[in-house]
Amino acid sequence: VTEESVATALGFEGATLHLSLDGERVVMYARWRSLAEYQAMRAGSSSMSALREIMETVIFEPGVFEVVREFRPPDV
Repeated sequence: VTEESVATALGFEGATLHLSLDGERVVMYARWRSLAEYQAMRAGSSSMSALREIMETVIFEPGVFEVVREFRPPDV
């Protein structure tokens, strides 16, 4: 879904997919230019039909967060 419809949505800046070491959970961390653009993608028919299929087999718990601080290694 991310490659086929989300990645081309207006405002999408990128995402990373994380798989737990036990193989039981996945987390998708996506970055959007604005909340409005994210909500527009969610309301779009192409992404929602695919997400409905996925939600039949998984627990989908979306959340919206604000970046308050980013940590990086010091320049060497």
